[in-house]
Amino acid sequence: MTQKAKQGQWPGKAPIGYLNESTRVQGREVKRVVLDPERALLVKEGFRLYATGEYSLAELQSELTATGLTSPNGRSPGAPVPVSGLARMLANPFYVGVVEWGGVRYPGRHRPLISQGLFEKVQQVLHDRNRAGAVFLTL
Repeated sequence: MTQKAKQGQWPGKAPIGYLNESTRVQGREVKRVVLDPERALLVKEGFRLYATGEYSLAELQSELTATGLTSPNGRSPGAPVPVSGLARMLANPFYVGVVEWGGVRYPGRHRPLISQGLFEKVQQVLHDRNRAGAVFLTL
């Protein structure tokens, strides 16, 4: 486990909806994770829509692609976010302000994008659909 993870910092590339930012403070490089002005609200809307239980992951992908959500990185920047990427996003506690590293959760230093209540609703929908035989990916 890295020292950064212990401190609640994100030690890698920020998840979709966030950006890695680097600034200089008193000659030191300071890295942090900030909201992505292009994608944060679209990601939040994705959580809200999925929590209704009215969307499959494929339907959610179509809806979010239609509203402009694209992949910021990977092999095809600007392409639709893959269904597997949406499944990982919806299961990621980072969006409620938690950094998970090595199976341990730490309070993050980044701004949460969604509420704990919304995250729990989404987890219940994912769980119910997984139990029904739908494909579900975990982190």
